[in-house]
Amino acid sequence: MDILQLFSWSGLVNGIFSLGFGVFIASRNWKSRTNQLFLAFSLAVAFWAFIYARWVGLNNAQDALFWNRMLNLVGLWIPITCFHWLDSAFGFNKQQKHIKYVIILGYVATLSISFFAFSPLFINSV
Repeated sequence: MDILQLFSWSGLVNGIFSLGFGVFIASRNWKSRTNQLFLAFSLAVAFWAFIYARWVGLNNAQDALFWNRMLNLVGLWIPITCFHWLDSAFGFNKQQKHIKYVIILGYVATLSISFFAFSPLFINSV
């Protein structure tokens, strides 16, 4: 097994565990906002890991560029979903009223940047 296969397998394992753990936590109480946000965060990490597993072994530059852009597009959503889940779980919003606006701004910024994911302005080449 070469190193690229090892990286690919690590992405698959990470994706499976992230997806499984997110579904497990959410299924404990589907109505809990904290559990729903954890599932969103877990899905972002799982999709990123599955795309990474696909991308890491590519030899064709055109395919590698496409999957690298997908990797970064999905990766954009990990920080904001994590922050939103942490706010829900630990109640930053109760301590500081402006956190709600920070979260909204984070989602708007992430969505705005996402529109450039397949543009040469975001990633030019691999």
